[in-house]
Amino acid sequence: MAAQAPWWEPGTASGYHLMNFGHLLGEVIRRVSGKPLKRFAAEEIAGPLGADFQIGAAEEDWGRIANVIPPPPYISTLTPWERTTRASRPRRDPSWRRTRPTRRTGAARTWAG
Repeated sequence: MAAQAPWWEPGTASGYHLMNFGHLLGEVIRRVSGKPLKRFAAEEIAGPLGADFQIGAAEEDWGRIANVIPPPPYISTLTPWERTTRASRPRRDPSWRRTRPTRRTGAARTWAG
C-alpha cells in the first residue's frame, strides 16, 4: 500500500477504505504512545471518561452483545447491460461527493459547489 500511487493529487481530497484505515490508525497510535490500540483506547479514552467502551469483546460481556442479523439477499433489478456500464460501477475519484438528487427523478447529478 505504501508504494501505491495516489488516486488524486495529495491535498485535494481524502478517502479511506474500511480494510486499511483501522490498522493505519492503530500503527500511528502504537508508534506515538507505545501502546496497542486496544490498550490505548481502554487506558487513555474509556478509562478517564468512565465510558463503557472497549475494542473487542471480553468473554464476560458476551451476554450484552446483540446478534447481528444480515439483511435479505440483494436481488439486482439491473439488466445485464446496465451491470456492465460505467454508471453501475463505483467511482475511484472524489467527484462523487459533488452529487445531489434532482427534484423530478431523484437521480444524482454533478454540481459545482
